[in-house]
Amino acid sequence: MSKAAGKDAEVGKRPEGETISPCPAARYGFKVDGPLLGYRASAKAAFDPRYSGYKKLVRYLANTAGIPNELGDAEAAEVYIRVYWAKKARIDLSNVLKAIEDGMFTQDRRICAIYGICREDVGSEYAEVDVIVGRRGK
Repeated sequence: MSKAAGKDAEVGKRPEGETISPCPAARYGFKVDGPLLGYRASAKAAFDPRYSGYKKLVRYLANTAGIPNELGDAEAAEVYIRVYWAKKARIDLSNVLKAIEDGMFTQDRRICAIYGICREDVGSEYAEVDVIVGRRGK
């Protein structure tokens, strides 16, 4: 660990001021069936009907699970995403996380932590998403 990183960079520690309080917190979960898509940063992505449809699907699944469209100023979310690939990973994990994140909230700046894992060769392609929403911690 570098001196610049400080003690908060230790495994299992979250940066101070960037966590949600342990209670009250609401927990939600949903599953996104494949094929999964990744975030697209190009100017064309905004007009890509496939990507825009994917974000709408993720929002629908999040809405069905009870996740609010937006979080208030005093709220924050922690997001846990487990990505499963039928064979080998087709897309970078970070791009899959960002695409799901973009679909979940109209403005995702209230996400204070996002955790992702990837498993290959599981026989089918899907993502499991768990979200914890609570008050912003200090």
